[in-house]
Amino acid sequence: MIKIITHTPVYVWVILYLLIFRGIKARKTTILSLKTYPIVPLLFFFWVCYSLFTHDEISAKLLVLWIFSLGVGAAIGYRMMQKLNIRFDKKKKLIKLPGSWVPLILSMSIFVIQYFVNVAYALHPELTSNGTFLPLELLNTAITGCFIGRLVGCLRKYKQASHENLDIKK
Repeated sequence: MIKIITHTPVYVWVILYLLIFRGIKARKTTILSLKTYPIVPLLFFFWVCYSLFTHDEISAKLLVLWIFSLGVGAAIGYRMMQKLNIRFDKKKKLIKLPGSWVPLILSMSIFVIQYFVNVAYALHPELTSNGTFLPLELLNTAITGCFIGRLVGCLRKYKQASHENLDIKK
């Protein structure tokens, strides 16, 4: 176990730190820039895309399952955002999100699953072609879909919402 941890690249620990930091920050009502809000969902999306393409074979069945998982997650995330009281400053392009544990739980779930699967694949490369971790990877894809759905839901609300003056308190 110590060998796995010590051989993990430093950037992985930086990513973990940033996810924890942002997740803890999201527990309280937060005002974010419309420019920075998409960063995490898009990073997770590219991460699961990369994971998909590391498989030895990408079958039509795998692709359909992946798209289905992403779609189910996106629908759930979108629905979650519709229930939130989000406010928008359209002049400054700011979003005021109510505090929630959801971003921390989702991002930690993605990180832990991705870390576990990648370590397993590094130790046993033959596992990439036999589907052993496919259920975990599809779960990860669905969770990523939740982030994408939350992003789409927020952007849709932004287009429909009225303007409100928001200030970022330092």
